[in-house]
Amino acid sequence: ADLKFTHSTRSDKLFMTNVGKKIIDLFKKSPKGCIIFVQSYGYLTELLRFWEQTDKINGIYSEMNKLKTVFKENDAEKNNVFDEYCKTIQEKKQDAVLFAVFGGKLSEGINFEDDLARTIICLGLPYPNVFSYEMELMKSRLNAKFNEYIDNIVMRQVNQAVGRSIRHANDYAHIVLVDSRYNSPNIKSKISKWVRDSIADAPNF
Repeated sequence: ADLKFTHSTRSDKLFMTNVGKKIIDLFKKSPKGCIIFVQSYGYLTELLRFWEQTDKINGIYSEMNKLKTVFKENDAEKNNVFDEYCKTIQEKKQDAVLFAVFGGKLSEGINFEDDLARTIICLGLPYPNVFSYEMELMKSRLNAKFNEYIDNIVMRQVNQAVGRSIRHANDYAHIVLVDSRYNSPNIKSKISKWVRDSIADAPNF
């Protein structure tokens, strides 16, 4: 499936259902801890709420929780989501997944070494709202260079998130970039070299 997390597609019910099924396929092949990065807190809430509300129909949320205990960044019901996630994997020896946000506190300040992130899944690219006042100003200032400027901002966040997973010489992780735009030459060229050199295209997921 050609998954593309644009504003017009990502909230489509069939799209969100397909994303959930793909994640379950990955969970079946990925041990220990998994970090899933999404574009924004709003979309993270929307995605998880959709899977919870449609669980009786498609069973996606139950299946996810069966394979890995689900945690999410900024969960109001938990004191320290990261600590609980770590304890589940390191002390309880159970598999878990942590949904986080590109550019959020978990993508920048925390290291997911060893079993805390044997898989990193990036759902989409964190494009900002280009119609905001600040972006309109930048567009008028940069003109033709504006798209390059935006791509650089986006890929800095992606590389920052992905880089959380490999923290020492013997560490390893699978990195899954889920969005057809990662294949475009301009975006691909901005992925960190240590990841870019190992990319394998999977058109049928």
